[in-house]
Amino acid sequence: MSYEALKFVYFFMSQYQLILKNTTMVMTNFSITDWKLLQSYSGFKVFKHETTGNLVFRIHDTLEGVTAKEAFKVLTDHPNRMQWDCLCKNCRVFRHISPDDKVIHIVMRSPQAGEKARDFVLLCSQREPQEYSSYHKYYYVAFSSVLSTDLPPLTDYERSQVISSGYVMEDCGAEGERKCTLTYLHQINSTVMAFFAKDLVGFSALVEKVYMGLRRRLLEGK
Repeated sequence: MSYEALKFVYFFMSQYQLILKNTTMVMTNFSITDWKLLQSYSGFKVFKHETTGNLVFRIHDTLEGVTAKEAFKVLTDHPNRMQWDCLCKNCRVFRHISPDDKVIHIVMRSPQAGEKARDFVLLCSQREPQEYSSYHKYYYVAFSSVLSTDLPPLTDYERSQVISSGYVMEDCGAEGERKCTLTYLHQINSTVMAFFAKDLVGFSALVEKVYMGLRRRLLEGK
């Protein structure tokens, strides 16, 4: 095998490993059962699960009049994320890896006045129900940070990292009923856990504000 062919194989395998890790992490967090309730809002609840060095936040919601496929469509429409995410300044697909995997670049306003906007380079993997999959009942969208030499940190923004986040959707109504559950998961590590420990109420309020925008978009767009 030629050197160029070896480079291609290595590149392909590296991408495959990143994609597998991305999807596995969000579904592993989805499988956690021992959650601690943080806040209850009108229609949804916020939970946390803490282990040594890691903290996972979870929002769980049941949406009447919305199917899992409809929610999935909104969450994979990246250029229109600004329609529901009040912190998002821009979201664009930077590179297509496959029809279901891509690298996206997101610029987010800081929730704190006077701070620089933050940007993220994320691997996004989207999956629809598949009979052969262990998660055959679910639609899900997984995100995690990746490095890209074609998109280095920019001076205008503070480059931020996401270990694992994502959305999992499942139809839950009777046959013919438009109803689904929507779960949002976000994992952070020890480097940022201290910040959330100091302002858990503020974090919950920010979660409510952003998630309510998504919830409103889904319910009004049904």
